[in-house]
Amino acid sequence: MSDVFISYARSTAVQANAAAKALRAAGYSVWLDEDLPAHRPYASEIEAQLKAARAALVIWSAEAVTSEWVRSEADRARAEHKLVQAAIDATPLPMPFDQIQCADLAGWTGHPDQPGWRKVMSSIAELTARAPALQVLPTTPAVPLLAILAFDNLSGDADLAYFSDGVSEEILETVERGSSLKVIARSSSFQFRGPDKAVRKVANDLGATHLLDGSVRRAGSRVRISAQLVDCASGTSLWSNRIEGDLEDVFALQDHIAQAVAEALKTVFAPARPAARNGMARPTAQIPTSSTRARSTGAAS
Repeated sequence: MSDVFISYARSTAVQANAAAKALRAAGYSVWLDEDLPAHRPYASEIEAQLKAARAALVIWSAEAVTSEWVRSEADRARAEHKLVQAAIDATPLPMPFDQIQCADLAGWTGHPDQPGWRKVMSSIAELTARAPALQVLPTTPAVPLLAILAFDNLSGDADLAYFSDGVSEEILETVERGSSLKVIARSSSFQFRGPDKAVRKVANDLGATHLLDGSVRRAGSRVRISAQLVDCASGTSLWSNRIEGDLEDVFALQDHIAQAVAEALKTVFAPARPAARNGMARPTAQIPTSSTRARSTGAAS
């Protein structure tokens, strides 16, 4: 018999199978009605599996709340104190299930870190009296893979959008030409804009280990460019900088910004220096910080 019984309506088969996959990956045995044997009456088999399971996950949806089967299975699980509820839409739960905690799985795509799914897993771990097996996550590639995103235009000036994209593209080309760092192609990384720039989404979709993003603001003929390098695995900032300049010579300004960022990235990704013979580590180069300002033609001092 299985650790977890999954009850769902046909319209949520995708979510039910995603839940089964995630639970099995965590080390639990799972039963859902696609496992019905051909030789047994399905009502008898469902009843036996539900009774034997240590936890019953009910996936509520608009169709599920009107399903006699789902409601019956949920009621039996509630009576046996092993009900775990999750909802994939905003349909109100029927009585008495609306009085019981229900995890929110709206928009869930199977990722184990989604808050609603973590809540489901916590309840199942408690009901089955064991913690789930540790999932083996992909290891970080030995070679960094950088995604340079199109910088955001924060000035509300449509003309500045071309400058913002130009800055990002110049940085990408400068980094590709001047270092051995692997960079994701512009056609892939520039598709992420606005809310799609979430670090986890970029890392998952592109396989990037690091992300360089930034923004551009304008005040008259002056612009301020902010850039930040993020480690995708930890979500932490490794480096940031701010550069100001004049739009009188756009190409010169873009070149200057690109060169400054490329040099900073070289420092960040430089191999660690070996320890000195006396056992003391040699000093490393200082990485420019957000307080650093460019000092060259067209840049603020």
